[in-house]
Amino acid sequence: MTIAMAKCEPTTKPTNEGIHLCDDPRCLTSLRTVIDDIECPAFVADAQGRYVIANHAFAELLGVPSARVIGSRISDWFPAPVAEERKRLREHVLRTGRAIHVTDMLRGRRFTGTVRPFEAGPHHGCIFVLLQSRPPRAEEVRAGFYALECFDLGPLSALTPRELEVLQLIGQGLTQREVAERLSRTVKTVEAHRAALGRKLGAKKNVHLVQVAFAAGLLDPADAPRPLIAPGGLSDAEMDR
Repeated sequence: MTIAMAKCEPTTKPTNEGIHLCDDPRCLTSLRTVIDDIECPAFVADAQGRYVIANHAFAELLGVPSARVIGSRISDWFPAPVAEERKRLREHVLRTGRAIHVTDMLRGRRFTGTVRPFEAGPHHGCIFVLLQSRPPRAEEVRAGFYALECFDLGPLSALTPRELEVLQLIGQGLTQREVAERLSRTVKTVEAHRAALGRKLGAKKNVHLVQVAFAAGLLDPADAPRPLIAPGGLSDAEMDR
């Protein structure tokens, strides 16, 4: 079984414009206020890759107070391959001066995001805004969406491929007997996988597993055939297509 992501239609047409603010320091303060008011994870990283603004939702994703995020780097919070690919993404956006629209997975949660360059007097860097979503379809990739491939699976990294399959099917609302029939396994075997999921994900009830499956984008396998675990990373050549 191929693990794939959930369906979520984009609500607006992507644009590739950067954000240019005035030299007045109050402009950067205003940007901080706007980022803080965004309900989804959002942050601003400077040209050196340091977080200069991080809203509550992003700090919550990392599991720390916002104050601990400021001044740190992505490599402080994510595995090296994940940090390196996003470093190249940031450098690409700053080099071209154009926004890029990506799909990502951080802490086991699937996002569609926009990375947009900004300038505010002497300050410049990238604004990242992450929306819970699914990978883009082929036509969206051609329109400017890029799928990052070095994922931070978070708690999902502890799961076996079979446990991921069981998680997906439970997320779809199947009973343990139905899961067993779908996978050609015994109910006892599925019960063992369910117990392992509960231990590894801290989920006492099926509703909690459904929430995890939804956040990971596992609930519509027919919609996007892209696998959950993808090797390698996105090259500059691929970004420039």
